[in-house]
Amino acid sequence: MNRPILQAARRFLSSPRCIFGQVAAALLCGALLTSCRQSPAQQARALVERYNQAVSEAYRCGDVKLIDGVVGPREGRKLTGLIGVRLDFGLALDSHLLSLDVTGVEQAKDAMRISTKESWRYRDLRIGTGKQVGEESFDSYEMLYIFTNMNQAWLVDEIRFTRPPRVGRGQAAWIADRRPASPAIAQPTTQPERAHP
Repeated sequence: MNRPILQAARRFLSSPRCIFGQVAAALLCGALLTSCRQSPAQQARALVERYNQAVSEAYRCGDVKLIDGVVGPREGRKLTGLIGVRLDFGLALDSHLLSLDVTGVEQAKDAMRISTKESWRYRDLRIGTGKQVGEESFDSYEMLYIFTNMNQAWLVDEIRFTRPPRVGRGQAAWIADRRPASPAIAQPTTQPERAHP
């Protein structure tokens, strides 16, 4: 190797100009890494979208196992019951999130409360034929999602309506149709609690 070039490189690396360059490079890298992190609103939106995608797919497929990675025990029990009722009536829920606005985020160490405004499109489909049962519905909600950090994962512990929902159809298809998939299943006498995926 060329000895004068090696000596010049050593002098440059120990010079103030090189140190300034290293500090500037370190600051630039730090700024880039910081800008790559999600803001609280971005993280909140991603968590709500992940929850809604998993729950929508669970309703569509009638498979409660699909919610395992997004819900805690309390919300999991509630959704298992709601999905099960639809299955008992031979129905799957086809839902699509049309819009989502995060309106507030409150975060503590192990809890996060996310407020949203959402609009959805729903259709009940007969399992096996895919035929639509009842009318399509376009609904709007203001929601509060309560997430808990369990084993380093944010899971939905509870969701609530913060205002009465605006619902497009008069009643759910399982109420209007009243024909369960199995004659042994008792028919509901009152309209069940309205919940969205």
